[in-house]
Amino acid sequence: MRALLRIGLFICAVTLSACGSSQQCAPSNCSGCCSADGTCESGSTSNACGVGGTTCSSCLFPQACTAGFCSGGTSGGGSGGGSGGETGGGTGGGSSSCQPLTCIEFGKNCGEVDDGCGGTVLCGNCEVPGESCGGNGQANVCGGGVCTPRTCEQLGKNCGPVSDGCSALLDCGTCASPDTCGGGGTANVCGRGCTPTTCSALGKNCGQVPDGCGGTLQCGSCSGAQTCGGGGMANVCGAGCVAKTCAKLGKNCGLVGDGCGGFVECGMCANLQTCGGAGVDNVCGATCTSCPNGYTCNTSGVCAGGNATALILDVPVPPLHPVSGRVTINGMDAVATVCSSNTRARITFDHTSDTRFSSATDVLGCTNLNDPYTFTTQLY
Repeated sequence: MRALLRIGLFICAVTLSACGSSQQCAPSNCSGCCSADGTCESGSTSNACGVGGTTCSSCLFPQACTAGFCSGGTSGGGSGGGSGGETGGGTGGGSSSCQPLTCIEFGKNCGEVDDGCGGTVLCGNCEVPGESCGGNGQANVCGGGVCTPRTCEQLGKNCGPVSDGCSALLDCGTCASPDTCGGGGTANVCGRGCTPTTCSALGKNCGQVPDGCGGTLQCGSCSGAQTCGGGGMANVCGAGCVAKTCAKLGKNCGLVGDGCGGFVECGMCANLQTCGGAGVDNVCGATCTSCPNGYTCNTSGVCAGGNATALILDVPVPPLHPVSGRVTINGMDAVATVCSSNTRARITFDHTSDTRFSSATDVLGCTNLNDPYTFTTQLY
């Protein structure tokens, strides 16, 4: 009994592939291809060609199985690939320098794939239960889930063969002349090559200008006193630029553009004025708080004008409302040249209500030059 057991083990070890053939052929246990009866074939023969556990394919004469893929041959030139041809050049007949890519090179293991030479290559089927071609979201790769094929319109394509995102190739049509498939720079979209523009079309007559297609146009040079861009427009001949002065610009403070790409300094403001203080850029001015009736804000920011003998304060007040202030002469403090111990000014405060008229007077002196013309009174 012990001798028979040794023989049985030896036979199974020698015929390991036969012992394992009872398993269902699949990519997980077959490096060649799976035949229709579930046998794992080597995948290197013309009648059983395949790789990675895909379904075996039969190569059409004169194609041969190379590295698990049918390749070579011609559809119109016989076994020689067309008269005078040295090799079988794919589906177009005659010789060809294009080398079709394989499923392995593409990283694909199911469905139909463009071989890069105008033909297609079949990469087999998915054998693992629960997997489908493109099921994991990657076209022509087996994975879990269910893949939903997309149309040419959904893919934004309108010419040539395009993967549907699962296992098949879509034929998205052809382009009308002069457009070509991918001619505009986008794969599988009809377009045409870029047409460079001209200097005339751009309205340029000097210097270098981009042609819109990655090149450069030479638009010539200027003559006489003209320079390229001298008139203020790039790549157009024109007279040299004459910088403007502050006076021509109507400015009197700050830094101002001279109209030729440079700047001109227009000075500073004096007294109470600031640059742009009255709301005009680069012009000295000042702002006032609200001026009384009859007065306007001058360039020094002082309420001026009006009639000092009839200053109207439109202030609604309750009884015994205190009023105080300071009187200036044309916005300036009273000084010895305009004020002396004998100088007097009289200001009458009038207060009118709906029911009665009240008034108060106060005589303002000029004896204290440090605080001239101050007053205080009450409206009642």
